[in-house]
Amino acid sequence: MTERPFRLLRLWMALLMVLSDFNLIVTTSRGYENDGCSEVWFLLGEIGDEESIVETSGISGLVLAKTLLDPFHAIKGLREMLNEQPWEFRYSLRFIPVEVVVPTGLAEIKKASLRISSRILENETFRVTVEKRHTGLSRKEIIEAVAEHIDRKVDLHNPDKIVLIEILGGLTGVSVIKQGDILSVAKGKAGKPRAPQTDRQQTDPNSPKSQDRKAEETPKSPKKPEKTLSETILNDP
Repeated sequence: MTERPFRLLRLWMALLMVLSDFNLIVTTSRGYENDGCSEVWFLLGEIGDEESIVETSGISGLVLAKTLLDPFHAIKGLREMLNEQPWEFRYSLRFIPVEVVVPTGLAEIKKASLRISSRILENETFRVTVEKRHTGLSRKEIIEAVAEHIDRKVDLHNPDKIVLIEILGGLTGVSVIKQGDILSVAKGKAGKPRAPQTDRQQTDPNSPKSQDRKAEETPKSPKKPEKTLSETILNDP
């Protein structure tokens, strides 16, 4: 028997200990998860939640947050902030709302999905979308198990609602969302101005002081943090 199943089991157990009651998933560039945590905590504080809990997930490029705000309301506030202050979003890429968190397993995922699928109205269409990391469950079997028990018309291309299933090793987040409920920072920044110039930045750029200041203020590439929990586990011989 190979070591890989044991490494995955250790990853799942680690994830369960990190944050098992999250209601936001935030994607970041790989290697910048710690910076992403700090940024998400700051952003949530700016929209009214100064007591949020934000942790790395153990999976590269993913941060988990528990906010006191309704996750859909939080994303609405973040969207408004992105429109007004796009320069505050440096490391966060996508914000995904989560309504229910369950242990990863076909029965648990199906039960959670059916419980919140009542939010799909009788005249609405739906689609099941699965994003999975570190699991042996197939996308097809998850979709079939969930969709066959939802008595609504399926529309794969332009559904009214999406049953979103986010698998993170031993934990799975489930939500019923509309297509605009996920906040994409890249799309929100398109065409937006950069940070406003300060008086100090508006001085003659060719003056010696400006040249010296420019050299001092040139941002250094953030130090890449140590290997993430998942990388440590999965690469451990």
